[in-house]
Amino acid sequence: MAGYDGRDPRATPQSTDQFTGRAFVAWNPSAPGAKIEDTVTIAHGTVTTLTVDERWPTVHVRGLDRPTVLEL
Repeated sequence: MAGYDGRDPRATPQSTDQFTGRAFVAWNPSAPGAKIEDTVTIAHGTVTTLTVDERWPTVHVRGLDRPTVLEL
């Protein structure tokens, strides 16, 4: 589910896919003018972010460093 191929399955409101046990997932939600890409593990209902780019500014949210707006 995380790699160089296209992502499958895609998360949509109609998705019925479920993760059981442990999975590695490429997660890249987007909205107009915003996008983020993460690789996460899902294990027993807990999501752990594996990717943080030290060159991008972050904020601490619920125990995780999350990307914030880069101001030039």
